[in-house]
Amino acid sequence: MALLFMEGFENYSTVTELYQDPRFFSDFNGGDPVFESGRVSGQSLRFDNDGESVGCYLPQDSTATIYGGFGFKYVQTNIVQIISFSDSSNGEIFDIEFVVSGPTVTLAIKNGATTLAETSPLSASTWYHIGFKVLMSDTVGTAAIYVDGVLDDSNTGLDTSANGSTAVNRFAFHGGVNHDINFDDVYIGDDSGSDMTDIVGDLFIEQLVPDGVGSSTQFTPSVGSNYQNVDDTTPDDDTTYNESSTSGHKDLFTAANLSQPVNTVYAVQISSKFNKQQAGTRTFRNKVLSNVTEGNGATVGMRYQSYSYKTDLFENDPDTSSAWTESGVNAMEVGYEVVS
Repeated sequence: MALLFMEGFENYSTVTELYQDPRFFSDFNGGDPVFESGRVSGQSLRFDNDGESVGCYLPQDSTATIYGGFGFKYVQTNIVQIISFSDSSNGEIFDIEFVVSGPTVTLAIKNGATTLAETSPLSASTWYHIGFKVLMSDTVGTAAIYVDGVLDDSNTGLDTSANGSTAVNRFAFHGGVNHDINFDDVYIGDDSGSDMTDIVGDLFIEQLVPDGVGSSTQFTPSVGSNYQNVDDTTPDDDTTYNESSTSGHKDLFTAANLSQPVNTVYAVQISSKFNKQQAGTRTFRNKVLSNVTEGNGATVGMRYQSYSYKTDLFENDPDTSSAWTESGVNAMEVGYEVVS
């Protein structure tokens, strides 16, 4: 593993639904963000001048270099942090902030009051993709910041940790009084593992919904065909659904093709929304089928009459154990399974 988090904010219609995804948590008091049109397609997460904040858990401690990127657009702003990176015990390690000087607005990676790297001036009402890369250290840290895939500033020999910790395991998006900002196409990773171990520049995340019958149809549909009950851009909960109480039952579906040619596919992420209607233990997992090989997400318990999301990252094609290709993504099937 090296890619730890990716999100295009396509699945959610309200912030209540966002918090049904256990990767997210409400970080501070303030109003709720909303969703509106995205950078390339789909949706973005919008903070609209009300002090909102949304926290995100990472699946492991990142103890050396952490990198990532995010689509970003502001309308109005003041000096305020927009993303902070922290650990669970010592607090904030570094953050990315607005820097406002007269009419000029930039973004900077900062350790407290110390600027580690800073962009060139950015224009209001314009989508950018901001990238960052930080080697965490009290003495030999490095920091780099990118705009639309191009390195804008970098520095070495830095103290990049505000509290001496070098173990990022969560981050948060922040809103603030007197600024409006949108986020989209977010990815976070570190230099562990052997796959995506470094920043990759500007990218976008596309939602592909089920569009046809796959190689397994074992759940009972509420209406129509199984795939028609799970082809919503944002889930409709109890309006249309598929159900099963039989261990080993699975549904697989074809999915829409990528909307345009791509040079590189860095990962496929499967997301499902589910609950259980009876008391007792019930477990579930996401699935992806490539050629004849099934890839399984982590098995999780289901909550009684309470919807939750489950999201699984597949950095590699399970059939080849190598990076996904455009043709592999277009031919894959996606779905879910009752484990027990």
